[in-house]
Parts: sequence; structure tokens; C-alpha cells
Amino acid sequence: MKLDNAGTWIAHIGKHVGSTTMMNLTAFDDRFRDDPLDAEEVERYVASRLASVPYFQSRVQRTPLGLGNSHLVPVDDFDLSRHVKVREAPGSGSWAELRDELAELRETPLDPDLPPWHVSVVTGVRGVPGSTGRTVCVVTRLEHAVTDGAGSVALARQLFPDTPSSEETLSRDVVPVVPRRYSLLTSALMQVPDRVGRFTVNCRDALAKRKSKSGAPDDAPHPPLRGPAPETVIDRANGPLEYRAFAVGLAEIQRVRALAPGATINDIFIATVGGALRRYLGKFGEVPEEDLRCAITVATAKRDLSPFVGNDFTMAAVPFWIAVEDPIERLRCIVQSTRSVKERLRSGPKVPIERALQTVPPMFIPNILTKLSGGKSLVNAAVVNVPRGSRPMYFGQAKSVASFGFPFTDGVPVAHSVSSLGDVATVNVLYDSAAIRDGDAYQEMLEAELGAFLDLSA
Repeated sequence: MKLDNAGTWIAHIGKHVGSTTMMNLTAFDDRFRDDPLDAEEVERYVASRLASVPYFQSRVQRTPLGLGNSHLVPVDDFDLSRHVKVREAPGSGSWAELRDELAELRETPLDPDLPPWHVSVVTGVRGVPGSTGRTVCVVTRLEHAVTDGAGSVALARQLFPDTPSSEETLSRDVVPVVPRRYSLLTSALMQVPDRVGRFTVNCRDALAKRKSKSGAPDDAPHPPLRGPAPETVIDRANGPLEYRAFAVGLAEIQRVRALAPGATINDIFIATVGGALRRYLGKFGEVPEEDLRCAITVATAKRDLSPFVGNDFTMAAVPFWIAVEDPIERLRCIVQSTRSVKERLRSGPKVPIERALQTVPPMFIPNILTKLSGGKSLVNAAVVNVPRGSRPMYFGQAKSVASFGFPFTDGVPVAHSVSSLGDVATVNVLYDSAAIRDGDAYQEMLEAELGAFLDLSA
């Protein structure tokens, strides 16, 4: 299977930016059985659920000379035990101890010579946000070159159905689907005319959209954010990653949306993070005169071939509006900003320009990235929202209690991910420990800012 252009880019930039692995954790009620989980039993379960997924027994293979799209190619010596791990919680079994391990794991890339996924089952974890008692935590890791956040949700829904699985299902043996082999060099050479054609079409589309926008009135609440982001004490990136998370009822978050017409859940958390960053900088540094910038992701298309494969998103930046102290007014400003940015992406030249660049042979990607970035960060923080659905998930007989996301931190000192499952949402923060030196204090500030919104909407 051929990966799309965006996935091919990610496959090539991985060695330049570090880990491009997506990571999620789903916590399940641990009261469904008394006997410990057996590794072979879990392996059979994973195989029964994921055997039909295109990358189950295939790895990402870049084309010779970087001339064409990367492919999924079958491995010759697939060993399921290298992709599934079962172990007890570290130390005393507390969430805090597991949390430290998760931050370290997030920085560890998957083996590029193996299929691009891994499942770790950690039993007997206590104190997981959003849960009571002990839980089983299942950590899924997936290479971003294969798919995006929507694809990671599709994987989770495939692995964890919305109804309990019987013991027979857990032990069922399934013959996996192995993709056909490709002549990658031949495929790459055959792609050249198509790449040239798509480059031309996207360039024309970008020029047409730029021309149609020129002279048109712009009612955006802020001008386009260009150049590097303002530097603050959090813009340091030379320490190990640390991780914090807390849970909140999803219904409570939904009520906050009524405070500002058109507000999304992501808008609410951009406003929350903006307020927390203002508090943090006010206590540990200095609040800059120029507004801080937030990176967001915006979906650009729907899956064409498979829900499990494809990258259909772009990145954008919006202001945090940290100078606006009133939380409701700040939220309203953010709603206008994100709406304006999404409209610019829909009708402007950015997306076709990106698609044109993605048709350039990947061998030139490092030079392009260096020239585009200029070595400066364009944002101060990131906020993403990946809903995992209202229906519960089941790991065998165990019902899900909460889900957690581990956002990318490349290019930003602190990244936030909102992950919702059922009626529980979690707020996840992954940060450079040299940037946020007091993670507990920052989490308290986030909770205080979110609490202010919850009080106003009560």
C-alpha cells in the first residue's frame, strides 16, 4: 500500500525531528477478572482485532533515492511478541510513577524496521485520573507517517470494540492479511509524471485562491501571524519531557460552549491554556507585550481508501489573547480567531501550497524544512482535541473509564491534548522540563482557569 504525500514527508522528517510516534493510553476497569493477564492471551486478542489492519505485518519503506511515496511492505519475520507487552505497574503502582515512564516512552521512536505499531498493557495502576480503584492501562503507539489522529482513533476502535468480548474471542486465532509486495523503485519512477501534474495543479489552485483573496475585505479579528513567536521563559527546549493530566466531565465542558456562540471544545481549551500561560509567566517570568501563539490542527479532507491509513490535516496558528483578562471575552475572541483561520484555510492558498510542496521528492525535504523554519519557533504552545467517541470501549470484559493523549512537542515547549471518551474528558500536558519547571503548579493553573469557565456556565 502506498502512503500519501503527507505520510511520505513525515516518514522522511522523522530522523530529523526525533520521534514521530503517536501515543495514546486507554484506562479500563480492573475488576473484570481475578487472575492476571497472560501475555500470550493478550497477543491472541490483539491479533484477532488487528489482523485486517493494513500495517499489522507491514513496515514503512521509503523509496530508493527518495523519489516517490513511501509504502507499507510486508516483513519477512513478523513476531507478534515484539509488538505486544504485558507488565505490572511500576513501583507501588501509582499513576504518578507510571506517568514518569510514559513521558520517557513518548520520546522513544518505534523501530523503523518493524511494523509501525506497539501495544503495552500495564496492570494494577492506581489513581488514574477519571477512575476509582485499580485500572488496566493499554498504551498504543503508532507511527504518524501511517496515519493521523483520526486514524489513531480508528485503530483504538478496532482494538477495543464497544461491546464486551467473550473469552472465546480473546483466544481466537486469526490469519492476518499480508499486503502484496511492490517494486518500490519502479513505483517511484512511475509516480514522477503524476507528481509533476499534481504539483502544477496545486500551484495553479494556490495562485487562483491568492488572486481571489487579494482586494477582498478581511474581517478577521487579527492579522495573519507571521514571523517567529515572542520569546518567553518557557521557550527553552533542552530538558527531558514531563507529563501531567487531569480529568473533567465532558458534559461540564459542553455547557461552557454556551458562553460564546460557535465555541468548540478546542476553543475552550485554547482559552484555558492562554489564561494558564499568563498566570505561569506572571509568576515565573514576564508576560510579553506581544500575544502568545497557539498551534492547532485542522482537518482538510476525508479518508479515500482506509480509515486506518492517511494524513488529512494541516497546522495553523491563532493568538491566545492573553491580554484579555475576562475569560468569556477571551473565549469569544478565540472563537472569532479560529473561525477566521479555518475560513482562510478553506478559501486561501495555504493548503494547495502545502500539497504542492508534498509532491516534491522527499529527498529534498530536510533542506525545505530548514529554509521554512529559519531555526525559530512560530508558536509558543499547542492545543489539539481528539475525541474518541461517546460509546465505551472494551478490552475483553473490562470497560473503559478514560482515555489520554500524548501530543507532539517538536517545535513547541509545551503541548496540550484533550482526549474524550464516553462522558469523561482528560486534559493532557506534555512539556519540556526546562521550559515548564514546575509542572504541578502549571497543572493547578490549568485547573483553575478551566474551573472559572465551569463556574461561569453553572
